Amino acid sequence: MLDRRSDPRERVIYGGIIATDAKNAKIDCVVRNLSGSGANIELASSEKMPENFNIAIPKTGRSFLAKIVWWRANRAGLEFQTTAAGSGNPVSFDLEERLRISEKKARALKQRVRQLLGES
Repeated sequence: MLDRRSDPRERVIYGGIIATDAKNAKIDCVVRNLSGSGANIELASSEKMPENFNIAIPKTGRSFLAKIVWWRANRAGLEFQTTAAGSGNPVSFDLEERLRISEKKARALKQRVRQLLGES
């Protein structure tokens, strides 16, 4: 079979955690192979998944925004989303999430300062 991937994948057996937007749902999975641009995962069931989600792979210390490219039974092929500039480097969800949390905390602190100064 012809392999059309841009990066060769390494066979692995790593635990993965999928985070969806549906009420902060987390789904465990097994990462069967991995490359810099994607992965093959196995799930405990063949339940419906969103097309795009965040996947964390604790063993590697990384997480990514991923898109499902193919789906068969309880296995799926993922493509890691790249930056808008098209650099080809996967977007690290870790950095984006930390930035989002920091911005939320900054807004809350600004609101609290306004309350303390009697401006709101």
